[in-house]
Amino acid sequence: MKPSLITIVCVGKWNKDIFTPDWVAENLLKKYDEEKEQIQVAFNPSTFEIGYNYKDVILQIKDTVIEIRLQKINDFTKEFGVNIYSELIELLPHTPIKAIGINIKFDFDTPKPKLLNEIQNYKYEKNDLKTERIQLVKSYSNHKLNVFVDFVDNKYKVSFNYHFEGEPPAQDKKLLDKKIEESLKYLENG
Repeated sequence: MKPSLITIVCVGKWNKDIFTPDWVAENLLKKYDEEKEQIQVAFNPSTFEIGYNYKDVILQIKDTVIEIRLQKINDFTKEFGVNIYSELIELLPHTPIKAIGINIKFDFDTPKPKLLNEIQNYKYEKNDLKTERIQLVKSYSNHKLNVFVDFVDNKYKVSFNYHFEGEPPAQDKKLLDKKIEESLKYLENG
């Protein structure tokens, strides 16, 4: 089992004007750009939101959220995504950050993992009512885990949201790998 999508979400009051292509290239991408690859830039003129795509990692900037999305899941994109997050926190220490989320998504055609087999008992379909989503929650000392199981077109989408509020957690690839491993254990062991 491998995740289909991983995002790191930074909720706060971001100044989008800082994130010019030159600033992003110089401060967030420079050490990964030995081959001088092109950075793809997307701009939404109706919302004035800008995004960058570089080596299968997307950086999406909005007023209240920065999302780092790993398009492909491998050691390089995990390390690169975490480094972008760390650089943002280090370079912009005065940005008020409300929360950090690590989101790990899995897609299944059948309820193979044990967690999904057990959740099947809670699905409801009667009188034109049906279960489309089940949410599970676990609290830790410094964060909260939300697990969302969505039933869409006879498929299963399972999202693990590790939600940290207040002081941003120090992150490295080990923390991301640990949360992926933790998600897999929940799927496999129920």
